[in-house]
Amino acid sequence: MYKLEFLPSAVSDILEIEAGLYEYSPAAADNFTDTMRRLTETLANHPLMYKTYDDNVYFRSMGLPYKYRLFFRVDEETETIKIHRILHGMRDLKNLL
Repeated sequence: MYKLEFLPSAVSDILEIEAGLYEYSPAAADNFTDTMRRLTETLANHPLMYKTYDDNVYFRSMGLPYKYRLFFRVDEETETIKIHRILHGMRDLKNLL
């Protein structure tokens, strides 16, 4: 199992997403958090199953609820996954990464 490391930018993204979803629907915010937690557990066990992001091959990407995408890098030497950003798919991802 790889270690997950959430960089400050990812933590900020999560807090912003949860706050925005909570205003819309507390249940949606809870769903996002629960699903993200479950998916990142899968990520920790199988990080290379996710393909590199076409527009920036520096990152791998996985889908999250509500059209969000989680962008990460895998360091196989240290068995660490660095989670860089969590962004909505409708944003200008090229420029935000």
